[in-house]
Amino acid sequence: MGPAQSMRLVFRLDGIGFSLPIADVVEVRANVESWVWQPPTGTGEVAQGQIPFRGEMVDVYDLRPAFGLPPREREDRLTALVVYGREGGLALLVDTVEGIFAWDEFELREIPPLLCRETQDLYREVAVWRDEPLVNCEIDTLSRIWSGE
Repeated sequence: MGPAQSMRLVFRLDGIGFSLPIADVVEVRANVESWVWQPPTGTGEVAQGQIPFRGEMVDVYDLRPAFGLPPREREDRLTALVVYGREGGLALLVDTVEGIFAWDEFELREIPPLLCRETQDLYREVAVWRDEPLVNCEIDTLSRIWSGE
């Protein structure tokens, strides 16, 4: 396992911890609020905006609605994780980035089937880190949700 595959990034949304492999993260961008908007209601649009990234524009998505979290305040400072999956580049809005940590600090655990009925399309594992269960994010799973697959 190379250095990037042996690390995970921890971020928070509304105080809830999430983690994802650092190999999926291309860049962390602070203060992206001028690039983000609310999609018109009823249009089916889920992208919250676009940010420039290496000569192209990538869609920005807010994880809050997918996880049933309250909408963010309009004046919030926004940080985006630019990630790359099978579908290409996209950016995820997060509240804070806690840091990058060694893989051996995490223990992946499957969620029992009776507990994951409502979350099965979003995640099926938690990453236990420092005695805290974090939502284990997989970029390809999240991008399929937004693409409607």
